[in-house]
Amino acid sequence: MLLSLELNYLNVSNSRAKRRKIEKFSSNPALFDKVRVVEVYSGFFDEKNPAAIQHELLGNFEVGENLRNKYHPTDRHIWSINTDITEKVDAFAKKYPGKRKELLNLATTQSDNPLRLTSSSKLIVVAQGNIQEEQIADLSSDAFIEMLKEDLGIPEIAELELIVCKIGQCKDYIQEIKNCFNKTKIVAYSSILSSTNEGEVIGFDDENLYIENIDTVKKII
Repeated sequence: MLLSLELNYLNVSNSRAKRRKIEKFSSNPALFDKVRVVEVYSGFFDEKNPAAIQHELLGNFEVGENLRNKYHPTDRHIWSINTDITEKVDAFAKKYPGKRKELLNLATTQSDNPLRLTSSSKLIVVAQGNIQEEQIADLSSDAFIEMLKEDLGIPEIAELELIVCKIGQCKDYIQEIKNCFNKTKIVAYSSILSSTNEGEVIGFDDENLYIENIDTVKKII
């Protein structure tokens, strides 16, 4: 689950040690010709309880917002096969005046490569993970790969970073993605995740304690 810093900021900032500079989670943006952030939502919203819906909306929004502000502050890309998701996501954003951006659901576009990514680009996926079922946004590895190829139309890119809590523990899932994008660096994390306002990823352990060095839970293949 992606954590909201509304709930976790104090865990990071209250001690002198934790006020020191947080490790940046991503590679230098200058290494890529383009960095794009996509929030991926479950297609089964109607089957979820209100608390789960709220958690997914808030977690994806906050982390996605911080990353978008760093890389492409004028637009917002999401993906979901749920036909009502665009309206729900947009309505949720209205609770945060000044943070609304042009919203595009990539599941509804007709373009072959709507993000116009190249072999020098980076894609960041923000979503909820389920390590028991080995899913990202309720998608199996096959369905997730199909989404990347068919709806996002991404080619072999420089880097795919998964801001998905604990998905780094699902080695087979990550490897299947790598098998389909063998020239792409895949980055995943094995802990609970959130982000700072500056667009840096931070991790928490199972007791909700801040992880000082994010690299200790970062998996790269």
